[in-house]
Amino acid sequence: MFRPVSRVLEKKELWVSSGESSLDRLLGVLLEFWGYHIVENPEEASLLLVERNLEYPAAKPGIFLGEAPCPFPLSLENLWCELESRFNRKPRSHIRITSQLKARISVRDQIFQGGTVNITDMGARVSCSMELEKGETLLVYLTLGAEVLRLSGRVIYVLGREEVRGWPSYDIGILFEGTSDEQRQTLRNAIIETYLSWALEAPGGGALQSALTFMDIPPTVLERLKRVRPIK
Repeated sequence: MFRPVSRVLEKKELWVSSGESSLDRLLGVLLEFWGYHIVENPEEASLLLVERNLEYPAAKPGIFLGEAPCPFPLSLENLWCELESRFNRKPRSHIRITSQLKARISVRDQIFQGGTVNITDMGARVSCSMELEKGETLLVYLTLGAEVLRLSGRVIYVLGREEVRGWPSYDIGILFEGTSDEQRQTLRNAIIETYLSWALEAPGGGALQSALTFMDIPPTVLERLKRVRPIK
């Protein structure tokens, strides 16, 4: 068995061995997107991702691919959350993505143009020219391809970003409230599709299509991925 993890891991070096080379490469690309570094030597890794029946260094902590909490077909959400629990003292429980999506913010009887900094199915950080106050309620109109989601939310933090960007700008942390299960599923699907689209469009990514059979992907998302079209 793997050695138990007695503390939060600090170095994000991972070694991946699923038994399928295309899946190893796909996971490697995705993990790089999430801020992890893939190493070729398992002895250099702080955590192993390995199919249970394969050989691995017993002295290393790891996650078995193919059994709970990461059974096949593999859910990116489950894997993301499991890694969060291993590497962060305050693990986040909702998969997020750093991506700029167009957003309109309706607040104080005004509408402001903005864009996402990062987003989950439960909330987002949105850039905006208007300084809001913690606790304010607002509406966010989020553009996902040809679809626009209307989401109600509450401001949970405000960060001044003028010094970074060079113009009046604020990052507004928003917690979505009153979102339907369908809206949340739409957001999760968009996040998963975007990550996988990025991987498939990376250099050599076309060879990773076969690895999708090992992933738990909503049918509508899988159909779009087969056409290798990005979300914009």
